[in-house]
Amino acid sequence: MEEQLETKRYKEGRRFFIYAPPLRGNAFGGRESKRTPPNAPYTGAPSWKTSVYYYWWEFLRRSEAYKKCCKNGGKGKLSKLYADFGDVFVERDGKYGTEFHNFWDWWISEHPVSKQNRGQTLFGEPPARRLAETVSSIAPNDDTLVIEVPLELRTAFLVDQFRKVLQEHDKRHKTAQAKSRALYPVHTKPVLSALHTALVVYDAKQRWDERNKKLYKKQPLWILFDELKEQLEYFYVSEEHVIKDEAGENADVKFSLPKMLKQKAESKLDYYDEIYLSEVKKVVNARKANAVLRQERIAKQYIKNVENGEFPKKNSR
Repeated sequence: MEEQLETKRYKEGRRFFIYAPPLRGNAFGGRESKRTPPNAPYTGAPSWKTSVYYYWWEFLRRSEAYKKCCKNGGKGKLSKLYADFGDVFVERDGKYGTEFHNFWDWWISEHPVSKQNRGQTLFGEPPARRLAETVSSIAPNDDTLVIEVPLELRTAFLVDQFRKVLQEHDKRHKTAQAKSRALYPVHTKPVLSALHTALVVYDAKQRWDERNKKLYKKQPLWILFDELKEQLEYFYVSEEHVIKDEAGENADVKFSLPKMLKQKAESKLDYYDEIYLSEVKKVVNARKANAVLRQERIAKQYIKNVENGEFPKKNSR
């Protein structure tokens, strides 16, 4: 099926995407993909969210600099980006709800220069080139292989020889196939669940900071982690901690925070266990806070780089 779809695309000269584009899906008045879909960002995610291009749009909406540019009608330091992406903050509504139409109506809107679908213009690969006769010599490059075809030979033999030439240049052939020629190529292979986690944590952290400003006694960040782990499938830390015997007289002991908290609720902890519990909570809660801060750092890197037309790009964890 995949090979048939590729052949049809080449014959028709249609644009395509290296990574799965968003689709409306059956529940939103469209269709599902005939190809094998990528792993969803979370269980139950609709087809139109199961795409790196949806998260490209979402992270661009988190950019304060781009928001300012949109409010100024496309003027400012991000004016070039605005010329392609337009106003991503326009609120829309329709049959399938605001959340869907905010994104989808932007995706299918007309690009001001190409006069074609915005999503295809920004992220689609150009139509596949065809074999063509050339009357002048062409300098070979990474994407083109110049060969000489003796026309007196039988077609079957020529086809066989052509295959052998491609096999001899297999590495170069595969590199050219994997290379994106889109106006805005995807920076690196995306993991949608990781993009989703970074986005949700970033949004929650922004709300958390605003809420904490109004509190006399600031809440510790591990509380936010506990709230988020109920929403996110891939957001967790180890809740075990090994306490070493510094004297070396006894074996190291591994403690489980959930187990100890359950024992405490049942009044099954003695005096020394209470001391251990305090240390284990301190270590595990620090991990939780760091997990939140790490995802926030990653999201900020995505936002900074998406302002430069690069996504998903991060420099470090």
